[in-house]
Amino acid sequence: MGNVELDGRYQLLRASDVVRDGMWLEMYEGGVARELVVTAFYSDIDGSLKLHVEQLEVPFEIVEAFIQKARQLL
Repeated sequence: MGNVELDGRYQLLRASDVVRDGMWLEMYEGGVARELVVTAFYSDIDGSLKLHVEQLEVPFEIVEAFIQKARQLL
């Protein structure tokens, strides 16, 4: 998928996870020193979608947009 911008400040990266049998989506805060903000993992085994927040201060609207993208892409 490569990088997709979210709100012009955040970038998304999607990949498959062979070990855990699923797919994940990561959101990084843009800039030169990209910082991981939040991740989502979709399990092919049980169909669950789990969210892990790396940074505690993320605008609520950005988390909502990330969750919506995770539901679409995973």
